Amino acid sequence: MGPTIYDRLVSLNVVGVIITIVLILISVETDLGLYLDIALSFVMLDFVGTIALVKYLEGGEFI
Repeated sequence: MGPTIYDRLVSLNVVGVIITIVLILISVETDLGLYLDIALSFVMLDFVGTIALVKYLEGGEFI
């Protein structure tokens, strides 16, 4: 919980990275590639969501 919305956005990204690392570790431990696909999809959604939220907070227009 930071003083600004941007601090909260960074902490949300950190949580996303931790979840991705856990998924990668599960994939290595169980030797299943499915978890790597899920981790990659999650990272892409996290990145696109962050960019969209920052653009919204800055008052920009969506495409």
